[in-house]
Amino acid sequence: MTAAYAKLRALHNWTAISTDGPQILPPSSGGVTAFKFRDPEGHPLEMLAFAPGAMPAHWAIRSGNLFLGIDHSAISVADMSRSVAFYSRLGLARTASSLNVGREQEKLDNLRGVVVEVTALAPPMQAVPHVELLCYRGNFDRRELLANRNDVAATQLAFEAERDALDVIVALNRDTTILGPTTSERGGLRALLRDPDGHLLCIESKTALPNSKPTK
Repeated sequence: MTAAYAKLRALHNWTAISTDGPQILPPSSGGVTAFKFRDPEGHPLEMLAFAPGAMPAHWAIRSGNLFLGIDHSAISVADMSRSVAFYSRLGLARTASSLNVGREQEKLDNLRGVVVEVTALAPPMQAVPHVELLCYRGNFDRRELLANRNDVAATQLAFEAERDALDVIVALNRDTTILGPTTSERGGLRALLRDPDGHLLCIESKTALPNSKPTK
């Protein structure tokens, strides 16, 4: 983390979210060292370093690279139970959870008195990248935190699914599906839907069925 933070500080046009540099979270909050910041377009990013002896097996690899890869995408939700139920219908399963509190979390998020319920969800047989749901509690307006997004186009989480599974997902979520299935640029089928908090999701199959006709 020391080397990663030094490399970041040598760059320009980024802004810190965390205060006082990288924070070492207590074991009850995962025990990782973390630092949050925004890229030049304002997208929030986080660097993670696992504690010695606590490296997950999927990252326990020999590499000369400073950064090993993308661990997860984190999204803020208002109701953890509701969101876990929704993402379970997409085929994701809970792999870890914690309740993050304390001074280190306050500095990491730059929010006084913050309490964060964290739930990790992953598809079968794939630990990374996974999805983390963050349910923030505290005396602040969550809508205000989301008001300053600076995306040219809407961001989205993208999932790849088997063709039959895509049909099942759309059938189970017809009330939140906003497009699809329709033909994607890669020749498969794609559907767009929103989760209970309005986050945009893209579900795409690998390829179209043989002799199938593209939909518009």
